[in-house]
Amino acid sequence: MITEDEIVRDKAINSDGPEKKAASPVFWAAIMLLSGTCTTLFAKVQFDISAKGLDTCNVGDDDEYNCKFQKPWFSVLEMKCAMALCAPIFYGLGWGRPDLQSDPRGHSPSAEALKAVWLPALLDLLNTVLGNIGLVWVSSSIYQMTRGSVVIFSAILSVQWLGKTLRSFHYWSISFVVMAVILVGVAGIKQPDPASDDGDDNCTGNDCADDDGDSDASATEIIIGLLFILAAQVTTRLRDMKL
Repeated sequence: MITEDEIVRDKAINSDGPEKKAASPVFWAAIMLLSGTCTTLFAKVQFDISAKGLDTCNVGDDDEYNCKFQKPWFSVLEMKCAMALCAPIFYGLGWGRPDLQSDPRGHSPSAEALKAVWLPALLDLLNTVLGNIGLVWVSSSIYQMTRGSVVIFSAILSVQWLGKTLRSFHYWSISFVVMAVILVGVAGIKQPDPASDDGDDNCTGNDCADDDGDSDASATEIIIGLLFILAAQVTTRLRDMKL
């Protein structure tokens, strides 16, 4: 049975009116790429900011109260607050609001729509939390490249749950992605351990950090961070399957 939501959606998609003039897909793809990269870089910069606090922490300088702001849950809160700013733009300025011709129901979400999106929204929140926890211990570059493992989990879940069949070129592509993720993980684990005494004795605290700000993480912490990022990609694929 065709629901009212499906009828309205098909009407909006098939509408050929002059007022419907979508932007170029390349433009939106560039915006998504730029915004995703900036989000990762800004979160990593925030995690590397040091300040004196009330609690002690393990840092490589004399002042044990000089701690880094490694609070991934606060970064998630910032992201969700920024997303919530879409509400006043949508309801106040009317940007993106459908007109009565394309959607006679208005712009208020229906109960069916809310029931359909609560689980994907929960999975998206879990994906953001897991990814930000992993970003605390790995560099932003390794974080971005490890996120490419979502292709692997997409293929596995598509075959197991959706019954899709992969062709030979799919397997070749996935095998290259697997090798790339393994190389990225090994590169992150093989970086110098700050706990060793082989480094420069003249550097202290944040001066010992490399450009990505991840040299203060041990190999064990980097492995844990990579596992959190991989778990985040699993939830990403589960979210997409629920949409």
